[in-house]
Amino acid sequence: MIRFKLEASDHGAPVQNPIESLLESFPGGAAIVGPDARVVQVYSYLAKRIGPCVGRTCYKALAGIYSACPFCAVEELLTGSAGL
Repeated sequence: MIRFKLEASDHGAPVQNPIESLLESFPGGAAIVGPDARVVQVYSYLAKRIGPCVGRTCYKALAGIYSACPFCAVEELLTGSAGL
């Protein structure tokens, strides 16, 4: 998990998380998916394209299917076997 300590800018305005900025601006859309395959957060472009999907399984919300995608790497990422 990546965490940033955000502090107020010199002008008193909150500083935007750089990861949030990146995900928000990603032209293909982005979503954060939890270890249970449920969408935790969806960013602007994708939200406009597919509508509300927080809490739904990623495979149903994003791919329209009823079971995990055959290429899904969530388990490998969680167990550390993804080779990253």
